[in-house]
Amino acid sequence: MNDSKSPSTKVDIFGTQYSIKPTEDLPEGDIRALANYVDLMMRQMSNKGYDKADATILAALNIALEMRKDRKRYEGVIQHLVERMDEAVAEEVLNERLRDTSTFNPESESQSQS
Repeated sequence: MNDSKSPSTKVDIFGTQYSIKPTEDLPEGDIRALANYVDLMMRQMSNKGYDKADATILAALNIALEMRKDRKRYEGVIQHLVERMDEAVAEEVLNERLRDTSTFNPESESQSQS
């Protein structure tokens, strides 16, 4: 989709139109959804009495804060999953060793050496 012939997607954010070219990582639907979200955040700030410049900065900060919270939450979930996987692997290794020792018969070993 990085073809120079692919059309740009036109979006409106806070009264200004932007043309954004879709890519493989950012398809048209995502562009529209993100633009709508940014527009919503800016309008929320504007409705609180902030001018366009301040609304832009505050919307960006709010979006960055959301992203930071999500990242921390996902890192916590990933860490928890890694710990659970480590525990499962350790348990499986222990079970494997127990199975190996339960099949070991010292009497048959001593008889085969005689």
